[in-house]
Amino acid sequence: MAESIVLICPTVQAEQHATNWLDGQFAHDGNAGIARRAGDRVCWDRKKEQAVYYRRESVRRLESSMAETTIEWTDVTWNPVAGCTALTAGCTNCYAMRMAARLEAMGTEKYRGLTRKSGKRAVWTGKIAMDERALQAPERWAKPRKVFVNSMSDLFHPDVSVSFILRVWKVMQTTPRHTYQILTKRPERMSSVLSMRDFAVLPNVWLGTSVEDDRVFERLDALRSAPAAVRFVSFEPLIGSVKAANLADIDWAIVGGESGPAAREMKSEWVDEIQVMCERYETVFFFKQWGGNNKKATGRLLHGKIYDGMPDDFRI
Repeated sequence: MAESIVLICPTVQAEQHATNWLDGQFAHDGNAGIARRAGDRVCWDRKKEQAVYYRRESVRRLESSMAETTIEWTDVTWNPVAGCTALTAGCTNCYAMRMAARLEAMGTEKYRGLTRKSGKRAVWTGKIAMDERALQAPERWAKPRKVFVNSMSDLFHPDVSVSFILRVWKVMQTTPRHTYQILTKRPERMSSVLSMRDFAVLPNVWLGTSVEDDRVFERLDALRSAPAAVRFVSFEPLIGSVKAANLADIDWAIVGGESGPAAREMKSEWVDEIQVMCERYETVFFFKQWGGNNKKATGRLLHGKIYDGMPDDFRI
């Protein structure tokens, strides 16, 4: 069967699939056009106020990028949940908001309604999508991989049900060849949920939390209370000094500057402070990036070296 093309039009009447239209047809203000091939998409760009034609290769490349990733500390991403709610200053320029808005604009149903425009940028609406179809993806990956769980959401968002989290947990339990990395800004809920009797401590699951500055140090305490084989912290985006952080019982620390439009500066002394802390607490140190508007240009070198520390000794 040929692939269907998602039809998007700026009118309220056309927000649903137009089943009586030809495959690939779109209409706006009385104008109509036909996409050249099945699998292409035509979407309405509200900013440009014009229809935008996407070749199917571009659509597939973007959607497949939700698995394959260039994130330095993992191999692939897995998103059984999409959507989130901004919590603290570290959420302000979240890359996932921009990506979700782009995916919605390209007609990916999973991301419909997850963001809205606020000025010139996309922000979360608070809507959460639990994706049943995505649950089994890791079972199809034969080669062992490091898997970043929910790069486009937070598994422990309050609107993600415990029953769905348990289903995610069961998939991770039945695929021990993979190492799963779960990062949350809600470690209190993570600790509470994972302390329930249905959740076993899995040796292939690493639990982490994000700490962007010294205003959210309580997340480290909550992380320590979560039953885990490996615990880690992501100091990204690092927007303030965290030299007073307690890294006791934290196995791994990732450090990175914010990237993308309106990226906030990360000072080199903040990074040095964390590196010293990691030595003191025997926490493995990973330097991800300097960030900025062009993260490729600023690179990953810290004092002339690449720091790719990984808690591999904990891998079973």
